[in-house]
Amino acid sequence: MRKSLGTAVGLGAVTGLRSLTGAALLARELSHEERPRWRSHRRSRLERWLEEPAVARTLQVLAAGELIADKLPGTPDRIAPPSLAGRAVIGGLLGAICAGEDRRSAGATVGALAAVAAAFAGWWLRREAGRATYLPDAALAIAEDAVAVAAGREIVTE
Repeated sequence: MRKSLGTAVGLGAVTGLRSLTGAALLARELSHEERPRWRSHRRSRLERWLEEPAVARTLQVLAAGELIADKLPGTPDRIAPPSLAGRAVIGGLLGAICAGEDRRSAGATVGALAAVAAAFAGWWLRREAGRATYLPDAALAIAEDAVAVAAGREIVTE
């Protein structure tokens, strides 16, 4: 993965769709020692923390739990203020890492904004697709899961 503002936007958008998927995928990438292309001498504490294999595994379990919880009827909308705030914070943190040492503030800003924009876009598209196709919401949610995971994997492994 190249460190750039585009990468920050991409992982921010993945976070808007599924709040923990981007973090889990990034931690998985960072924790693999055979992939040193990410490593720099000036890593943030958060980046060093995400490099820990136990952290990567924990985030993967939490992200999988989120994919399951999203299908439950009592799960709040992603655009509810607490959910949206959490996505913005996570998107901002990932964006700061993805942008690189010299552009952390810009990366945090675009990561957070992309998370918020993608949360609203994903919510609206899923609602409208349900109205137009009469497909069950769970089927649309699974399709959205696939998009978030595939996009996130592509972003962190490029």
